[in-house]
Parts: sequence; structure tokens; C-alpha cells
Amino acid sequence: MHKAILRKGSKIFEIMVDAKKAYEYKTKKMGNLEDIWLVAEIFKDAEKGLRYSNEELQKEFGTSDKTKVAKIILEEGELQIPSELKRELIEKKKRQIADLIARNAIDARTKAPIPMQRILNLMEECGIAIDFNKPAEKQVNKFIDALKAKIPLVIATARLSVKIPPKYVGTAYAKLKGKGKILKEVWNDDGSYSCIIEIPAGTKGDLFESLASLTHGEAEIKEV
Repeated sequence: MHKAILRKGSKIFEIMVDAKKAYEYKTKKMGNLEDIWLVAEIFKDAEKGLRYSNEELQKEFGTSDKTKVAKIILEEGELQIPSELKRELIEKKKRQIADLIARNAIDARTKAPIPMQRILNLMEECGIAIDFNKPAEKQVNKFIDALKAKIPLVIATARLSVKIPPKYVGTAYAKLKGKGKILKEVWNDDGSYSCIIEIPAGTKGDLFESLASLTHGEAEIKEV
């Protein structure tokens, strides 16, 4: 068993958890608390069996409901990860980062994609630490910068013209903003939205599919 730990001032709050399920809950919002929380108590020191009273929990969290407190600890606290699982998660994150680079980068000399195994090997040579808690998308740039010192790597981009019907603008606009750089945008008189967006070339298919699903095929998308 492992712990999720929340520090509040000088006090420490601990719950005993299934580490793998707890990690999936924190990162993917998957799973149920009852499957993750192994001992239905809030501890001061789990190894010594020291527990918080309902009165102490009420004072610190505004509730004595241990389930609610356990959820706060799990969501806001630090997760204790066994070394074997940590290695597994780091390797998985490494492959996610390498996949992002492979899908979006080309060799400037040959204009050809860079094989994923080549990228993995170069990442190993760089010696940059991978944070298994942090999304791959937020770590990829530091690896791209490091790889550029070893190979003439460039990120290929694509420009798309997009028009979204009025009834889908709200959700589609948020989706577009997170996918790339909007170079030009127009809010049309009929309530529709048009833009030119620049995205990594490797994500072009994903954006086409995402907008088609979101707008039930009503979005107009073309490469420019």
C-alpha cells in the first residue's frame, strides 16, 4: 500500500491508496474513490496508525466527512509512487513525447520524417529528466530544443481555413485555441466563425476529425 499526502501548514494528512489507480484518478480523472482508498481513515502518520478525529477534520477542512476529505487529499496532495510503477510511467511518458516529435518534426536536410526509435535514442542521449506527472505536450518543447543540437530538426506546420456554424462556435472556438496559432479570425454577421489557423502538420488529421465530430460534419475545413 502507498500513500497520498496533503500538507497544510505544519500538519500532514495521509490516506492509504492503490498507487496505480490513484495515479490514473489524478491524471486521467478515471476510477472511483472506493477502489483507490484502501483504509477508510485519515491519518496523521499511517505507519504509526495515528488518525485524525472528526473534530480535527471539521476544523481543518470544514467537514468531518472522511470521504470528502480523502477526495481532497487525493486530488490536491502528493502521490507516493513505487519505484517500479514510476519507471513504467516515465517510459510511457517518454514514448508519448517521442511520438509527438515524430508526428510533427522532419529532418531539415532530407525533408523526411524522423523515425521514432531515432528520436527515443536521441532523447536518451540528452539526459533530460521526464516528469511523469506532467502532460507530454508541456514537456515536448525542451526535448525539441535539445534534439536540435544533435540533428537538423524542424517542426513542419500546416495552415487551415476553418469555418464553424453558429450553433457550434462556443465549443469549437475553445478547441481551436488549444490546437495551434490563430493567424486571422472573423466573427461573421450570421454568427458563424472563420479563421486561419497554423498547427503542427502531424496534428492536422486529429483536428479534422475533432471538428467534424464536434460539428457533426458541418464545419468547413481546408488546407491553404
